[in-house]
Amino acid sequence: MITHEQVDLTPELAEELLKAVPPHQRKVTRNHVLRLAEAMTKGGFLFTPQPLIIDTNGALQDGQHRCHAVIESGMTIPVVLSRGADPDAFALIDTGKSRTPQQFITDKNASTIAAAARYVLFYREFGPGTRPSMFGKSYLLLTNKQVLDEVEQDHEYAAAAPQIAAIRRSARITPGPLLAIQVLAGRTVDQDKTSLWLSGLETGEELLRGDPRLALRNRFIQAPVHGQPQQFMLIVKAWNAWLSDSPVKVLRYRGNESLPVIIGASEHVLTQPSEQALTQDSAA
Repeated sequence: MITHEQVDLTPELAEELLKAVPPHQRKVTRNHVLRLAEAMTKGGFLFTPQPLIIDTNGALQDGQHRCHAVIESGMTIPVVLSRGADPDAFALIDTGKSRTPQQFITDKNASTIAAAARYVLFYREFGPGTRPSMFGKSYLLLTNKQVLDEVEQDHEYAAAAPQIAAIRRSARITPGPLLAIQVLAGRTVDQDKTSLWLSGLETGEELLRGDPRLALRNRFIQAPVHGQPQQFMLIVKAWNAWLSDSPVKVLRYRGNESLPVIIGASEHVLTQPSEQALTQDSAA
């Protein structure tokens, strides 16, 4: 007989449950633990009916990442604890596909909007001077709720997404980081300048050699730009050069470069509460 009860998962209870992890359990993913722990610390971990599962042998069949995150954060969270599951049912647990933020965004440009929100949150939290390669670790630490809250609070994502999508079709520029620039800085600088930036990227008309918009279009049209850090940095460089009236013939990104201040977005940079978590993750 399977029973269900709501309990407070304390660090002490989590440690007790982890003592009974079966040998066939999957390896703990450190990044996932840190992401859950950060959500718990910031109040972004919501109670769900997904239970921690204890089988008839007393083994923890599902829930080890939540247990590790509770220990990592020192927080106590409410959970549903299910006891009495058939040990053979373990093979059926977590075989579905993980949910992503874009599945909860109704806009037809949902994937672009969700990607842009992640870039925005990354820049706001870590800011200038950060290696763009850290974006990958930031991506793993962000929760669906953080991304969805960001999109819900700022209507610029949905408003600018259609033109960003048109730019992707005409110039192959990766839309996520391009939309992130618009959200971060596009409304804080001269609107005529911003409009010319977007229209020039979309049409490519009358762009002269040295125009940062032409350099950005050519960079993405001539060959695919692989890697999120490189894509983001090339777009940031072109944006900053455009606003500074600095000519650019060829856009390049060296892997050891740090993220510069995005013109128009510097006032939005927040503190850096998660840098320690990223450092710990790198050393783990």
